Amino acid sequence: MMGSIRFCANTQLRNTVISTLKPMRNHSHCCSLNRKIYYLQSQQRVPQVNQHSDILLYNTKVANERNFSMTCVLAKSKDRGKDKKKQKTQHIDYNEMGQVVNVDNITSQFEKAIEGLKNDFVKYLSVRSAVGAIEELTVKFEDKNYTLQELAQISRKPKLIVLDVSTFPQTIPEILKSLLNNQMKLNPQQDGTTIYLPIPKVTKEHRETLFKNAKSFYVKCCDNIRDIRNKEIKVVKRKEGLAKDVAFRIENNIDGLSRQYMATAEQMLETKQKDLFGDSD
Repeated sequence: MMGSIRFCANTQLRNTVISTLKPMRNHSHCCSLNRKIYYLQSQQRVPQVNQHSDILLYNTKVANERNFSMTCVLAKSKDRGKDKKKQKTQHIDYNEMGQVVNVDNITSQFEKAIEGLKNDFVKYLSVRSAVGAIEELTVKFEDKNYTLQELAQISRKPKLIVLDVSTFPQTIPEILKSLLNNQMKLNPQQDGTTIYLPIPKVTKEHRETLFKNAKSFYVKCCDNIRDIRNKEIKVVKRKEGLAKDVAFRIENNIDGLSRQYMATAEQMLETKQKDLFGDSD
């Protein structure tokens, strides 16, 4: 009887223990299952994060490339002006040119145009009224044209030009007329056979007027050079039996030569501009 009671008690205890352990086992199983599900979800989320990271890196790379390419384009556009100013001098094949045109004649005409520009600058565009300009002043007397240096002795002081007309005193009225009617803004003062020319004070407006005249002389010189170029190119075009490629090269050589002389004229203009506005009186 006691054994059956013990067995029964043990059975009841075993059942109680089993019933108690079952939820715990289910709970641990659920926890394990939840951990596995979380692990799987995290593994699925990792490629997505990596994919988003790759997309962000790609977008950043593309944006950087776009910014870099824009910078390059802007740099090129800024350098274009410099390239124009620093163009390489064209090589001139004088030997090939000499077989078709007279090279010496062409260059002498170009040099004559440059020399004319130089003379105009010296005579008419000094900040102070130059003796050279006064010497070449035209005076009309008895229906004939004379230069002032043919009728008077000219001397110059720092702020005064003196004309001695004692050799041809009868020309004094015509000399005064020529002095008053020129663009040098002179105010001649006569004392017997001597004429005094006070050099006017140089103003900013006077400098600007001189530079405007300098540009006019420069344009005139370039027009002369272009006329010479066009005339010589027409000579090449009229040559019979001349191969087209040879004619094309010679025309380019003539054009390149003319551009070199025009560049010289432009440099002279820039130098004159510095001379006019750099002198502080």
